[in-house]
Amino acid sequence: MKTFAFADILLKWHVITKQRNVPWYNEKNPYKIWLREIILQQTQVQQGLQYYLKFVKNYPTIQALASESLEAVLKLWEGLGYYNRCKNLHKTAQQIVNEFNGKFPENYSQLMTLKGIGPYTAAAIASFAYNLPYSVIDGNVKRVLARIYGVQSNLETSQGKKSIDAILKKIFDATHSPQFNQAIMDFGAIQCKPQQPNCNICCFAPHCFAFKNKKIVELPVKKIKLPLQKRYFTYFILHFNNKILIKQRDDKDIWSGLHDYFLIEDIENQNINELEAQNLLKAKIKKIKIKNIHLLNAVSSQKLSHQHLYFKIFLVHLKDNIFPCNTYFWEDINTINNLAFPIKIKPSLWFK
Repeated sequence: MKTFAFADILLKWHVITKQRNVPWYNEKNPYKIWLREIILQQTQVQQGLQYYLKFVKNYPTIQALASESLEAVLKLWEGLGYYNRCKNLHKTAQQIVNEFNGKFPENYSQLMTLKGIGPYTAAAIASFAYNLPYSVIDGNVKRVLARIYGVQSNLETSQGKKSIDAILKKIFDATHSPQFNQAIMDFGAIQCKPQQPNCNICCFAPHCFAFKNKKIVELPVKKIKLPLQKRYFTYFILHFNNKILIKQRDDKDIWSGLHDYFLIEDIENQNINELEAQNLLKAKIKKIKIKNIHLLNAVSSQKLSHQHLYFKIFLVHLKDNIFPCNTYFWEDINTINNLAFPIKIKPSLWFK
């Protein structure tokens, strides 16, 4: 690996570059650093910012978050996706309150024992909150190093990870850990962007493998995208006596911990009309007594990381109450909006 003063160049660039306008910049509070890192996993800064501000406002301390119900925390998280992050956030808050007297551990090893905290988040808290010599490796960091040092391996493979680790061991400035980590992440976000990086005014251009070899587009090596799994959801919002029949989704599928309505999945022909939908529902719930049924939407869709979901939703007024199984319960229309639902089917779309 060619040697040059990477850290010196990077830190000088950071001093003269306009800092990013985000509320967590130069944050030292481990609680707020942790919130930021969990929220920004799999989430763009622009979207994550509003959720960060909501959480800081509603739960200004870890004690406030730990004492809240999971249902309320999920409701605040509603629409952000990857809901296991939220469930782990709540568990970790309670763990810190119960096992660490409400204070974040001040060493990396103990941080790694917390639910939902992996090497990246532990390193971020250790470095930014406690000035400990741990490098924070996010997508920006990996992209910058892959381009400058010419890493030819897919960065998601063990070989790619080893290459990045080896580079960081040689260039990391342990005496200025938070400054180095912030600078290299900012460099990836501002200068060495995924698309159209500013190579012509880059301080690393004389040293950059990708720039000199015209491999900006090829590096970093793209991971192979998994094919999208198509899923077809036909929802029946069963209504009786001003109440809606709902259930809480389990941990074995998407939207864990959120609520939804009576669901029939795997109907590829979602062009069914109201009469066909009524017959389908009667076949699934033998004793159901239907007063009327209305289509609430044309087919809508949502893309998740590896799934493409298609929705069709019917509102069904019943003549009698039913329980298809003991996982369902009736919720009053006046309170149903207090519960967390997937964003595409949240009750406020139909019940204000």
